[in-house]
Amino acid sequence: MMDFDEILREAITPFKTEALAGSGGTAIWLAAFWRMKMRLGREGASPEQRAQFQEAIARAIREASASDLNDGEREALLAILASAFEGQVRKVKNVAPKTAFLNVVRFPR
Repeated sequence: MMDFDEILREAITPFKTEALAGSGGTAIWLAAFWRMKMRLGREGASPEQRAQFQEAIARAIREASASDLNDGEREALLAILASAFEGQVRKVKNVAPKTAFLNVVRFPR
């Protein structure tokens, strides 16, 4: 079975100083989400598995508390995530959201 938690950790490791230290800009988030998608592809994830992975992150973004993400950050992160996974570029404002939502991503078992 694919280790989604490891894929998440591996994808964000290069961005720890920028993204995980507190905040990261739109380009950093796009790169991190893109790395997740690419790693899933290298691991041979099925379309269903990729959709489950994306949905787990989207759920964490949607359910993040107001103290972790404001509405603008939430909207931008969801658009950036969709851009990375679906390949459709969406115009979003530059954001620097906190990363606490990553701590509550729960993947299906």
